[in-house]
Amino acid sequence: MEGYLAYLGSMLGYSENTVSSYRFDLEKLAAFLSKRSMRIAEMQSEDARAFVSELLSEDLASSSINRMLSAMRGFFHYLCMEGEASDNPFKRIKGTSHYRRLPSVLSEAEVENILSIPYNDYTGLLCAVIFNVLYSTGCRLSELIGMNVKDLDMEGSRILVLGKGSKQRYVFLTPKCKRILSEYLEWKSAIKLQDQQALLVNKSGKRLSTSFVHSIFDRYKIELSINKKFTPHVFRHSFATHMLEHDSSIRVVQEMLGHSSISTTQIYTHLTNERLRKVYEESFPHERKKE
Repeated sequence: MEGYLAYLGSMLGYSENTVSSYRFDLEKLAAFLSKRSMRIAEMQSEDARAFVSELLSEDLASSSINRMLSAMRGFFHYLCMEGEASDNPFKRIKGTSHYRRLPSVLSEAEVENILSIPYNDYTGLLCAVIFNVLYSTGCRLSELIGMNVKDLDMEGSRILVLGKGSKQRYVFLTPKCKRILSEYLEWKSAIKLQDQQALLVNKSGKRLSTSFVHSIFDRYKIELSINKKFTPHVFRHSFATHMLEHDSSIRVVQEMLGHSSISTTQIYTHLTNERLRKVYEESFPHERKKE
């Protein structure tokens, strides 16, 4: 398993988050085999179906089960290449069909309220920077915490980020985001840095962690009385949706989000169409009923 995970990272260029997800999936498989005192190479197709049956009994989302199946197929393909297995027991098991939920999105007014939070200390300013950078760039959380000082181009109003599959791209800064970043950099100069490369650091000078950023979102969800899902990824969804609502090309949004396939970006066109439908139903049909 460790060999396969190393192969995903070093040879296929999978991100740390993806490799971590695959590790979780393989640990589930290891637990399943341990209960049956079975070696991996002994797995047959009926064992694979029993494993999937256990997953279904856990009431997991279809997307999670499909990801696990993908991980299993890839793992056994790797074992066959290495001569550790003679067959792939998962190759004939199809993924479950599922309805793709429309992502949660903040309104532009809600975003503006969040981007304007007051601050009077370093941590408060850091929170404001996190919100502004996430919405200005549409970047992923992993890309945010991975930003380095050398990749910031204030003159060009952009930052170079490392996305999925170790692909680099530039993301852009609004004038407001640049102003608050400039203020942050002045405050940061007084911090004793433990990570000299990191752009965003906590008050101890360490690069931000995912748990730290999530704790900020949890805190402000309560403080700002936000009654919908509020996570870093919701900011990414909101960025993409608002871009499309302001007539941006879907190809442009795809590039900005760092999606390798436009089919991934198309979920946001569905979302903007859903909003249009709601506006239609809330206005025009009422006039019809009066006639």
